[in-house]
Amino acid sequence: MSLLINTSSELPDQTVFTIRGLFNTRSLVYDETTVFMPLAKAQAFTRTEGRASAILMQLDRQENTETVAAGAARACLQGVDLARPQPGVAAALKPRAGIMDLMYLIVLAVVAVVIANTLLMSVFERTREMGILAALGMKGRQ
Repeated sequence: MSLLINTSSELPDQTVFTIRGLFNTRSLVYDETTVFMPLAKAQAFTRTEGRASAILMQLDRQENTETVAAGAARACLQGVDLARPQPGVAAALKPRAGIMDLMYLIVLAVVAVVIANTLLMSVFERTREMGILAALGMKGRQ
């Protein structure tokens, strides 16, 4: 697989890597933009030796969270538990939820207008037929 990234000097770089495994989180955006590799290899590829802006870890047991967080704190790293709701993420998603609600409302209004139009056209097309039947002597309930 060929991977293209911007390096720390903001210049593009491309290297061929061997795929050792695939993952699926059912989040298309995450799955299409995430690559897992050893930290040393990622730092060499991006030319950021000795630095990292984020290190994500998936633990095999939730009980190990406190131990790993304490180790990260000793290394002067800030730990964030992604299993707990993050206030920044909620604030970032709030405008999207409002936009989606507006889109749902617009779709609902369009569907309601289409249904009302179909029913009205059906009635208006039948008024002539009902008038002819009334002229022939049929009662309203018939």
